Amino acid sequence: MLQQRSSKQHIVDKKRRPAEREWTAVDKFRLKGMAKQALPAGKIARTLRRPVDATVTMATKLGYRLM
Repeated sequence: MLQQRSSKQHIVDKKRRPAEREWTAVDKFRLKGMAKQALPAGKIARTLRRPVDATVTMATKLGYRLM
């Protein structure tokens, strides 16, 4: 006899990872503007709703250094 798994148990068993969003031109424009204002990396990341590491990495690719 086959056992059926509940949908809740299936979700718990599956490791979920947040989806990665592509950086749009608008995101990059906003990042540049905030980097020029010398805002901290954490504040910029929060504003853009992105992880701090991803924000710092993109700023570096764009030629900006975040604190």
